Amino acid sequence: MSLSRSVLRRVLLSCDVPLKLVSNVLQFLSDGLEVVGRTRLGREILLARLGSGREKVVYVGGIFGDALSVATLLYAVYLLRYPVYSRYPLFVGNLLGCGEIAVIPVANPEGYVVSERQYCSRNAAGVDLVHDFLFLTQLETQVIHRVVNDLRPLALVFLIPSHVDAVRVTARCVVGCRDWVVEFLNDVMSFLGNVCDVLELPIELRKEVNLVKVPSDYLTHFTLEDVPTIAVELPIGSDDRGGVIEVASHVSLLLLRGLERSSTCRHEVPSRVVKLDFSCEEDVRRCTWFLRLHGIPFECNGCNVVVHVVHPFAEVLVNEDHVLNTELSKRGLPKLLLTELLPYLTAT
Repeated sequence: MSLSRSVLRRVLLSCDVPLKLVSNVLQFLSDGLEVVGRTRLGREILLARLGSGREKVVYVGGIFGDALSVATLLYAVYLLRYPVYSRYPLFVGNLLGCGEIAVIPVANPEGYVVSERQYCSRNAAGVDLVHDFLFLTQLETQVIHRVVNDLRPLALVFLIPSHVDAVRVTARCVVGCRDWVVEFLNDVMSFLGNVCDVLELPIELRKEVNLVKVPSDYLTHFTLEDVPTIAVELPIGSDDRGGVIEVASHVSLLLLRGLERSSTCRHEVPSRVVKLDFSCEEDVRRCTWFLRLHGIPFECNGCNVVVHVVHPFAEVLVNEDHVLNTELSKRGLPKLLLTELLPYLTAT
């Protein structure tokens, strides 16, 4: 298995993922790999499902036939299954408890095969799939539509190539949608901005809420069906392709955490307040670093920290021994914090 993991990492980071290997990679990563459809030329459209939370999130890559979004999704899934290879193993390792993710890594298999030789954003019929969701004339868009209808996810996330200089995240909903959808997107984007700032990830965030008129494309179609849609644009012009994949995959993982957080807040789970007193500013700095990393709201006044704890973060410190043996203990996170927060961060 060690050899397989080594090969997998090299393939993903080089963005050189032959279509046949996609099935093998997902089979290696996931116990549940499903063929959800076939293209006009008979190529399989695959779906992998991970996690077991209440809410679901659907991720779609390769709709333009590009290798970058495919590799990014596979790398994100890889980190979920083997968080020890992540730069932030504790943070990533707890994400699968937040919800279930469904991944369509290659939504446009034929365009993907052509793109191994020359970039191609269309399918075998010459159709640009991002503009086909209104009429659903192509098998590929029909498959995505069916998966979304069957799973009814909390949100739909598309990974697409772009010429922007940083990873750009766009969240969209239209006027007349349910009130919680707008709050949901606002909360997710706020969460992403906060955590990406802590992790020093280059990212641009855009919210398009309460739109009266929107262009007819893939984001609009599902938004009109009351499924909030988020697009993660990947900078294909970057020289550091491996770095782009790592950043984008972490953005995808952060989305999963933010989605579950918003879902729980939507169900009005009460928060609790914990007051912590520290003897020095260094302990305060370490404490607030931890809280910001996990998106836990707090107020800081000198050496006093007031923490507002909500249920979604219960899995972060479920096991004190586990936490003390992670990178957090290496950073010198005071045991006082762990002792004080454990009763409140454990699910009730």
